[in-house]
Amino acid sequence: MNIGIDIIEVERIEKIIKKNKFFLNKIFCNDEIEQILQKKNIFESAAARYCAKESFFKCIGTGIQKISNFKKIKILNNQYGKPEIFLLDNFKEKYQNFKFNLSMSHCKKYACAVVCENHE
Repeated sequence: MNIGIDIIEVERIEKIIKKNKFFLNKIFCNDEIEQILQKKNIFESAAARYCAKESFFKCIGTGIQKISNFKKIKILNNQYGKPEIFLLDNFKEKYQNFKFNLSMSHCKKYACAVVCENHE
């Protein structure tokens, strides 16, 4: 089993989003942006999803390596509200035998996420 965890100050993500209108599009896929914008506090939601992506890369042991890798995974809530990780592009094939579990949380000041992997 592998585990990745990340925490970030929500204010840091808020400042980046307000300063750089392209940030959301660099980090998140359209489906993710749609879910973020539907939330009551978009900055907390964006920060939690950002942490989830960071946690994923820590879990697989590679680090981010390049900014484009952020869009090779999608963090979406299912119909029950549970966040799930969807692999895209070459990540889908490379990690097809892995099962990833994700938990995210946030409050006004902080967002965090944990990703656990169990090889099937």
